[in-house]
This record gives sequence, C-alpha cells and structure tokens, in this order.
Amino acid sequence: MPQIPEPENAQTLKSVPVDAAELSEVEDPEVLPYKISFVAYNESECEIDGLKRSNAAVALKIVRDIGVRFTDCVSLQKGSVSIDEIKHVVRSGAYKKIYKGLGEDIEVMEIKRVRKDKRDSSNDISLRIFFYTLDQERTFYMIAVRETHYNLDH
Repeated sequence: MPQIPEPENAQTLKSVPVDAAELSEVEDPEVLPYKISFVAYNESECEIDGLKRSNAAVALKIVRDIGVRFTDCVSLQKGSVSIDEIKHVVRSGAYKKIYKGLGEDIEVMEIKRVRKDKRDSSNDISLRIFFYTLDQERTFYMIAVRETHYNLDH
C-alpha cells in the first residue's frame, strides 16, 4: 500500500481534547417535553371525578403523551393517536368559565377526542382537555377535563 504524504507544515496532534471527545448530555431545550402543572386547575369546571371508564382511559393516555411528547401543539397532535384536534378557545360565552382566574394574556387551548369506543360500540368517547402553555417556562398548565360540551346557545 502506498504511503500517504504528510502535508507540509502539518502539526502533530498529541491527544484529542477531553471536551471534544465526550458527547454532551445536555439536549436542546426545544426537544425536551414540557412539565405538566395543575396550578391553574379549575375544579368547578373539571369533570375528571365523574369520567366514564373509556373517557378516563383516553384522558390518561393524553396526559401521558403530554408528559412524554409535548414540545409544542403540532408535535403533540402528530405524536398522539388519542387526539383528534387541538384548537384555540375564545374568551366569550360559556367558555368564559374556563378563563376564570387566568390573566388577560393567557390563551386557552382545547384538546378534543371524539369517536366510537372500540370495546363497546354503543359507547362514544367524548373528551376535552383545556390547557394553556407558557413557552418560556416550558410548562403545560392543565385547567380542566370534561366530557360534556359547553352550552354555546346562551
């Protein structure tokens, strides 16, 4: 095998610097999942205590997906088979109740799941999770979990 010539004036590297040889344990913040907080939990609007078993199971799967996959709404919806839609909630009508105690700058979102129960075709799964996020804190604030819809006719 022929010898590969050394470039002129090549410096000989005696050792690789330690920091160049180690992989960093620190991940970019935008790939880390958000923390889940119940500081904004609205007990008077939440129906979690009375959820049907099928809805409770879906709610738990969604909360798991939030804790594992939520880096933003798009990543959550793409990464969870339990979510049909994520949308903004207007601060008017019956939805004003969900905003109770929240600052004017808070924008509430809704995760929606509606489908037939695979185990019991006579049962519908209908679930809504209301939340907001603070990106600078990388925190998902749970407000309420509901089976029933708000009456928007009033």
